[in-house]
Amino acid sequence: MFPKLTINAQNTFNQIGLLSESIIYYQHSNLILDPRSFAEALSIIGYENMVELIKEGDLSINLNSQAFGAGKLEGNKYMISSFSSENHNKKRIITESSEKLWGRSIQSNNQKKHLLKLIGEYNYSDD
Repeated sequence: MFPKLTINAQNTFNQIGLLSESIIYYQHSNLILDPRSFAEALSIIGYENMVELIKEGDLSINLNSQAFGAGKLEGNKYMISSFSSENHNKKRIITESSEKLWGRSIQSNNQKKHLLKLIGEYNYSDD
């Protein structure tokens, strides 16, 4: 049996069943989420549950704002690379998602700051 399971969600977070099973059977789950799937995951899981699962060591979340691109160099040679905008980072993703879900208030600002400390950032390898 594996010690943990990684779930990579893009554009939508429709894997709540898989997340639940992985927490039960593997005791730890990794989520790699893009901006859209993070907002959905936060909405479905909820702030309090997300924080509790992270603090208990059952869940780790990393945000990925990079995209893949491919281009033909010459003949049958292709180049695959990842790219992202410098302003589209973890802070912006969490800020936009929290404001979308909870609006702008002191409480939502505090929750946003807390999530910024708990959630990591995932980047594709240069290789």
